[in-house]
Amino acid sequence: MGARHWLLIAVFLVFTQPAQAAEKPSELIVGRWRIRDDRRTGPVETFEFGADGKGEVSKTDATKTDSAVTSWTITDTFGNTCIVKITYDGAPSDVKPLMLPLAFDGSDTAIFQARTDRITYLDRQKTP
Repeated sequence: MGARHWLLIAVFLVFTQPAQAAEKPSELIVGRWRIRDDRRTGPVETFEFGADGKGEVSKTDATKTDSAVTSWTITDTFGNTCIVKITYDGAPSDVKPLMLPLAFDGSDTAIFQARTDRITYLDRQKTP
């Protein structure tokens, strides 16, 4: 394995240390999460996970907001990491559910890797 692979493994291990005992991924995931954009460019992307297994994915740019209603379930849990299956409600049959490995670092930060070349950070959004 190259240095890049070892770096990705090290980052994943740091973020997958057990969360506080009272906080399970099924509890931590509930809420509104915003993709962190350290470059401060591009649209604002959010995920919302309701306690009832319903949610929403949205993307807002300078002129419009696109959103989709979703359903979600946790298919497996490993310490403070879980696999989330996100299904887009009302989507055509050829749109496959998104299977997302999600690791929590405390209760306000999470990471996932949907693409091999990018780790994405999520920050919990406080409700007003």
